[in-house]
Amino acid sequence: RQPEQQRQINREATKFEGFVARLLYDLHLKDVEWNVFYTRKDGSRRQVDIQYKRGLLSKVVLLECKYRTSPNARIYLNEFGNGTTNGKKNATEKRSQEKEISHLVDEVDERRIYCNARYGVIITNAYFDSQLRYIAEQQNIELWDKDVLTDLVKKRSSILGISRLSWKRNIDLEAMINKTRKREYEFLKGGPYRS
Repeated sequence: RQPEQQRQINREATKFEGFVARLLYDLHLKDVEWNVFYTRKDGSRRQVDIQYKRGLLSKVVLLECKYRTSPNARIYLNEFGNGTTNGKKNATEKRSQEKEISHLVDEVDERRIYCNARYGVIITNAYFDSQLRYIAEQQNIELWDKDVLTDLVKKRSSILGISRLSWKRNIDLEAMINKTRKREYEFLKGGPYRS
């Protein structure tokens, strides 16, 4: 059994995923889905936090969400394998690796390749350390930190493309995430995919 503190962190991380999925849906992005599973004939599986489609050719974009209880925290390169720093694999996934995984960016890129997606994104309510930023740039993995997430919230809150200036400077991202309820994103739950 997990200690209560870890269960609370897991609930908050799921709420963060739901918040991001609903935000992307509200931004009218195509085919937003939350908590999607891909399976191959060999029995290997991958879980995707969020996916949507981008561009004229509807290329799939995979998002890996990394939630932090402290919004000023950093996400580090060695945090992978279900949020740990020891590389432990997620219990819900059976691996048949497409590439060697040695850090978080590799993990997201491997998942992107496995799911035949065009883009991979790591999104957080905190910030990324410089080493992770450098490696992500080398591997063409997009990083969306707290500032990017706040900008997306501002875009969602605009009326006909005209931003609401009155409260724009005082967005409390953490309060918005904490107020998210499952019914707000549950309808976005993804189905199983064969890759």
